[in-house]
Amino acid sequence: MVDNGDGTYTIPVVFDPSAGSAPGVVVDQPGRPPVVLGPIVTGGRHLCRTWKLLICLLLLVIAVLILILLFG
Repeated sequence: MVDNGDGTYTIPVVFDPSAGSAPGVVVDQPGRPPVVLGPIVTGGRHLCRTWKLLICLLLLVIAVLILILLFG
């Protein structure tokens, strides 16, 4: 580990893809339990499509409400 002198550190890392698990780093501090930091797994593209659909539906509801207020 190298102290960069600006509050950050550089740590050389080696990852073996044949290990079968995602890469991660274990952070250990005195008096605290170790924490494993790794990649965040999300729903990916499906989650993005869901939010786009919800936003489109929200805009449609707003448009209908505005039309009801103007012509109702």
